Formats: sequence, structure tokens, C-alpha cells
Amino acid sequence: MSERQVGRVMTAIGTPLTLVGAAMYFLPGPDFPVLIIGLALLITGLVMQPAAGSTTGPVPERTPMTMAWQWIGLTVFSLTLLPAGLAMAAGWAPARWRTRLTPVRARGGALLALYAAAPLNAIPRLAGASAAVSLPLSAAAGIVAVAGCLAAALASLKTVRYGAR
Repeated sequence: MSERQVGRVMTAIGTPLTLVGAAMYFLPGPDFPVLIIGLALLITGLVMQPAAGSTTGPVPERTPMTMAWQWIGLTVFSLTLLPAGLAMAAGWAPARWRTRLTPVRARGGALLALYAAAPLNAIPRLAGASAAVSLPLSAAAGIVAVAGCLAAALASLKTVRYGAR
């Protein structure tokens, strides 16, 4: 399976998960983990599709469109997950969402782990690193993203278990 196909599958799974996670903020359900997992899959899938470039050579082709998607993904993650993750890791959350986001610090750490996946994946590609460098860092990004998703899910379980909702 090529990197482009993996990106398409991730996008196909991430889109409905993101929509369901957003809807769960108004309906009953585990809103935060579903939304974060959906966004992580969706954005990573969108970045992977054009980043795959040529599948015939050992190093993916760097086109202006590929570079644009890498910058877009990195910018979106930097403007959304980084500030929210830093604020929550410091213990801050909006008053009306505080009870829904308990434990705030644990969820902030999960967001920061998800954010860390973006630069691990995008920066080596933007710098023109070889496949020997960019592919292991992309794999590390996937591991960090999965760890962030697990941390978000565990924080959500703790919230439900101890009745903070």
C-alpha cells in the first residue's frame, strides 16, 4: 500500500470521526477523544496524500503543491493544537467547558503529543531530508500521535469514571 493510499484511508476515516466528535459536543457521547482522533487522522491523511509524490523513486518528489500541503498542515496544527494544548497543560480551560474537559492538564498533554506529530512529519519533508531521515521521523510522529490519542481516551475515561461530567 502506498503512502498516498494510506493518506486516502486516513482521510476517509478521519472526516466522519471529526464530524461525529463535533456533534457529540451537543449530543451525549465521548466528544473530546473522538474529535481529536478524527482531526488527527483527517489532517495527517490530507498531508500524506500530496506528500507521497512519485511512488516510482525512493525519495518522494517535492512539488510546490506538496510543499503547500505540508505548510498548511503545520500551520493548522500550530494555530490550533499548540495554543490549546499549552493552555490546558497549564491548567486553564474556558469556564463553561471546564467540567467537560476534566482532567484539564492530562488533556492538554494529549493535545501537545498530537501537536508534536505535525513538526516530526512535516519539517524533515520541508527541509528536503532524504527518505532515510523523513520516513523514521514520520513513523515516530505516528507513534506520538497514537500516544496522544490514548492519553486523551484515558483522560476521558477518568472523567466518566469519577463523575466529573
